[in-house]
Amino acid sequence: MMEERPSDSYTLADLDFLTLRAIADRRAEIIETLVGGGRLDPREIAELTLAKASDDADTLRALAASPYIDVRRKVAGNVATPADTLRALALADDDITVEQAARNPTLAAADLEFVNQVGSEWAQAWLLRHPDIPQHLVDQAAEDHSVAVRVGAALHPRSTAGALARLAVDPDSTVRAAVARHPYLPAVAFTLLAADDSMWVRAAVAENPVVPAECLARLAADEELWVRRAAAKAAA
Repeated sequence: MMEERPSDSYTLADLDFLTLRAIADRRAEIIETLVGGGRLDPREIAELTLAKASDDADTLRALAASPYIDVRRKVAGNVATPADTLRALALADDDITVEQAARNPTLAAADLEFVNQVGSEWAQAWLLRHPDIPQHLVDQAAEDHSVAVRVGAALHPRSTAGALARLAVDPDSTVRAAVARHPYLPAVAFTLLAADDSMWVRAAVAENPVVPAECLARLAADEELWVRRAAAKAAA
């Protein structure tokens, strides 16, 4: 369903400028095909193009308030988006917008802390994908109440051996399956997870590139076909 047109905060002159700038050097028949029959709003096309390519702070601030959700998502992923706008987008209601903002490498260190404190659990989970996430937030994530956040910790390359050992006995099998693939998983955790009640956890152990040979041999004789196949593939 088509979303609402831009709000009254955009003047006709503003919209004309956005449209002209976005479709410059494009063939008229291509644009006509895209918007023919009212299937797409040409304003949305213009805003999407700017949201992706613009490096102008004022333009990106304006587009962050666009009624088009795909435009806001593009702004959230643009490395030129101003810090204040990026922080606000990381606290948005839309999960994909949050993901794009939280992973944006230009999100400031102070904002990483702020979003981790007040953002949704989805935001906290995606912050773990940020290249500059502070170590103490990675450590905290391993003991978070949210499964999504603990999964993020289980996958993080900077999770400590102690954190990985705790995650290996997590009550949620999704977390255990995630940590079972970690390349720095402690040796004792391999043995534990290779005997896990969940076949998906055992299969994940077999898929770990550094799984010990004795664990792989045990998994190759597993009662579940899926696990045996994973072990056979790893041994090939």
